[in-house]
Amino acid sequence: MRCEWTAATVYAHFTAMLLERDSALKAALNAQNNRLDGMNEFRESLKDAQATFVTRTELYAIAGVTASIGAIIGALAAHALR
Repeated sequence: MRCEWTAATVYAHFTAMLLERDSALKAALNAQNNRLDGMNEFRESLKDAQATFVTRTELYAIAGVTASIGAIIGALAAHALR
């Protein structure tokens, strides 16, 4: 049995291959975009959480540089209750 390639069959074959490649590429790009969207969402939530943390300047202003551990814990608790 012999396979005969004609210009039309070669064209059809490569057209089908290119369409499959394009479809796979689009699927991969969509998956990558979804992954990046998820990463950006995670970064935003970290940024929001970080905005509520007490800063060193606030802690020093409330408790003082030489404050005891109890004063620092109290300052942190007061900040968390805001």
